[in-house]
Amino acid sequence: MPQLLALPDELLLRIISLALLVHPRPAHILALSRRVYAFAVPLLYGYLRFPSVRSLACFPATPPRRPRTVTITLAGGEVGRGAFRELEHLFMKCLFGVRRTEGHVNPATSAHTQEYQQLIWLELDELRLCMHSTASSVTDDISLEALALVNPQRFVWTGPDPAHHFSIAIVPVACLNLFKHIGSWTNLEHLRLSNIQFPRFEYWDATGHSLYPLPVVPSLRTVYIGQATIVPIVPLTHFICTPGMSALRKVRLVDCYTESIWGPRVRRSDLERAALALYPADAEQLDMCQKSEEERIPHWVRDRIRAIVRCEAVTERIIGGDRSGGVQNLE
Repeated sequence: MPQLLALPDELLLRIISLALLVHPRPAHILALSRRVYAFAVPLLYGYLRFPSVRSLACFPATPPRRPRTVTITLAGGEVGRGAFRELEHLFMKCLFGVRRTEGHVNPATSAHTQEYQQLIWLELDELRLCMHSTASSVTDDISLEALALVNPQRFVWTGPDPAHHFSIAIVPVACLNLFKHIGSWTNLEHLRLSNIQFPRFEYWDATGHSLYPLPVVPSLRTVYIGQATIVPIVPLTHFICTPGMSALRKVRLVDCYTESIWGPRVRRSDLERAALALYPADAEQLDMCQKSEEERIPHWVRDRIRAIVRCEAVTERIIGGDRSGGVQNLE
């Protein structure tokens, strides 16, 4: 140990950061020395990583600081063990436990005050989930209320299965509730969702108002959707082209399907055709019925879709389905 502590700060910091990734009880490192404690606290509590539901439950009630990033990586066997309930408890500890440690207001005695309202957001640089959701309210919180407590700049949710294994980690009911929470994230700039099945939903009501719950997020800059089924083409086109999404600069749709994986892949031309219904051309234009489909799309809509949308085929089927034939960029 004396030899380890004699190392330069930069090297010691690197060793500690690697050790925290693999140690079964990473908090033990805080007891080594005051110097190690000073290095370890920002790493241990600033960049939280949890490999199991049990590790979520073991997080201390009064952490010394709020995290900057939170990463949850759960194997497939962890599904149905209450991961989102424990995640909600974790965020509550990070919000209220830190305030109690610092001597701030206790939310239990100050409900509905301005100070209490300031406690309900845990601002994160990144929230990364690698886990399955469930449609059973008995085994977990399907409303995903944990996500109502955070406001991340980057949000990633993927499945734990290998990339070549097409599986559904975000089930339709989780997808609906996820969109509800995303709509309240005012800091969100980057969104990445993989292994997702979109819900079947009516697009419009009788008055023409959109019913599909894709939220408008003015701060959003990039979107990645991968290994997705039942992708709602018309609402997605509206999401991309709506004026409230002017900050959006890149949308990647990788291995996305309009129905099941045995059906057609999503191509950029699908979004352009959807734009015909969403943004009908000016009636004063001459001979609209004689114009080609491409010419009937308003120029600003077509340019918007072609500038930021990229549809890709990465994982290829051996037999059947919509095979890309080696073409990666799907026009």
